[in-house]
Amino acid sequence: MKTFMIGLAMLGLGVTVPGAAMAQSAPAGAAEKFKAVDTNGDGTLSREEWKAAGRRDRGFNYVDADKDGKITPAELQAEKFKAVDTNGDGTLSREEWKAAGRRDRGFNYVDADKDGKITPAELQTAAAKRGM
Repeated sequence: MKTFMIGLAMLGLGVTVPGAAMAQSAPAGAAEKFKAVDTNGDGTLSREEWKAAGRRDRGFNYVDADKDGKITPAELQAEKFKAVDTNGDGTLSREEWKAAGRRDRGFNYVDADKDGKITPAELQTAAAKRGM
């Protein structure tokens, strides 16, 4: 079965979606993968799209931070960031980055201000630069 990842591709995390729920060929970046699950093309994931992608209802409720019945790419990214931020301080340390299976070189690239931690904004900027 083919699977696709949606979310923070730079962290190697995402929502696994069964291939049967999506097109046969995988889009290249995280944004394209999100769009592939967003079948009505409105830029968000509805509960129906979430479930059609093989995900559980309670997961939808957890990721939908503003409880508006839609998951935005930002909400999905924030949730994945929190999953890696094991100490809950709102940033990623080098240790958290490496525990998520990422390399030092990537940490150095993303940590724009070189303060030894990655903020959500730094990660988003780095992902945008890489077209994710």
